[in-house]
Amino acid sequence: LGLNQKKKLIRQGILGASFFTGLCVVVSNSRGALLSLLMILGMSFMRKGTKRFRNLATLMVGIPMLIPFIPQYAIDRMSTIELGAEQTEPSANSRTILMKAGWAGGVDNPVLGLGVGCWAPNATRYIPGGKPMGDGALEPHSVWAKIPAELGFIGLGAYLLMFCRIFIALRKMQKSCLRRKRVKHYNFSYMMLLSLMGYCSAGTFGNQIYSEYMFLIIATSGSLLDLWRAGRLEKENI
Repeated sequence: LGLNQKKKLIRQGILGASFFTGLCVVVSNSRGALLSLLMILGMSFMRKGTKRFRNLATLMVGIPMLIPFIPQYAIDRMSTIELGAEQTEPSANSRTILMKAGWAGGVDNPVLGLGVGCWAPNATRYIPGGKPMGDGALEPHSVWAKIPAELGFIGLGAYLLMFCRIFIALRKMQKSCLRRKRVKHYNFSYMMLLSLMGYCSAGTFGNQIYSEYMFLIIATSGSLLDLWRAGRLEKENI
């Protein structure tokens, strides 16, 4: 959005807001948010239509220079992730257990799930020991585990299909815009794609399957695609 803004002051404001949003992710001490931020930054720097080799070189040089400025607690937090092994850090371990419990709830009710908003009253049936975790947590801490639990695998399939259709449509728009050298519209479509991927990746470690942000992404992406297909982006100089 900032790249497409012609007014310098507004452009600087948007880019500044983007920087502080990333900073909030770092100081939040959230592992899922940090992983999502790294993915989004990588996708943004390596998008088509830009000098990707130059951007890659900038990342390779810039990231080591930024490491000393990353708070030590954020580095310590990320180092608690055990790849391909049992999670030993208490918070990560409890989240893994709750994710498995949510998935078990979906397997036990594969068609329609337990019902919208019905996970909490039934959670202890699937959590080992039959009681909340030590910190009182009940939620699966992953939309991909909570959706099957509440909406069944039919709901999970519909959820994934919705995002896949938007993703494919945005990719088609990007390719068309690149061929026609419509950089501004390409940036808009890529902006929405980054938002979509950001929500899905962060949702892997969150519970907001009915998030207002998710509905905002869907509505904005749908509006953009509808305007593009109707040719109104060019006619109305959007």
